[in-house]
Amino acid sequence: MITDFIQLLFPRICACCDHNLLADEKVICLNCMHDLPLTNDHETNDALIQKALRGRLLIEKSSSLLFFEKAGMVQALIHDLKYRGNEKISAYLGNWHAELLKSVDWGRGIDTIIPVPVSTARLKKRGFNQVQGYAEAFAEVFDIPIAKNVLRRESSNSTQVFKNRLARTDVTEKNYRASNLKQIEGKHVLLLDDLMTTGATIEACGSQLKQAIDVKISVATMAIVA
Repeated sequence: MITDFIQLLFPRICACCDHNLLADEKVICLNCMHDLPLTNDHETNDALIQKALRGRLLIEKSSSLLFFEKAGMVQALIHDLKYRGNEKISAYLGNWHAELLKSVDWGRGIDTIIPVPVSTARLKKRGFNQVQGYAEAFAEVFDIPIAKNVLRRESSNSTQVFKNRLARTDVTEKNYRASNLKQIEGKHVLLLDDLMTTGATIEACGSQLKQAIDVKISVATMAIVA
């Protein structure tokens, strides 16, 4: 009775379709779960991120959970996370993605995790880093620590999702800085982000991390532009 009353006042709705969730559903309804465009790259070994970054950043392995299309379900999901404050999406996608990758022993050899940071101004405005829950889920599933205070974002700017690669790179390459690099010397780092579009953010962050001696980088994202 009390649970029903709470649900009436504060309905639990699907992050994709905004329909009410059933009692055994969390964050995303079963219908949307079925329809979400999974890359399944953990099964196919189709290194989409590595292909996009070829000649720009050397990475060991990569994976994206979902394909992103403009005006599609995944855009609604990412929008709900970043602009409607639905922080639960981050950990939900992180747990889902990490469990899929764990099933093929994808995490073997990775030593530490670094989520792509947001600026202090963006963190204050949004209240959270949308990649943090995703990273924490990976850390728990793979039993790997998150490296803190290694990568930071210097400034914030308007969304870069649909800018061309050259324009985006010009912005991002000077917005990220690495420090305390001894933490990752000789280690295999897993860099995590929400959405890969042109790859400029991953390239910029990876270039900073590559300043560490004998570091290796792998990348995982919630989604990648189809």
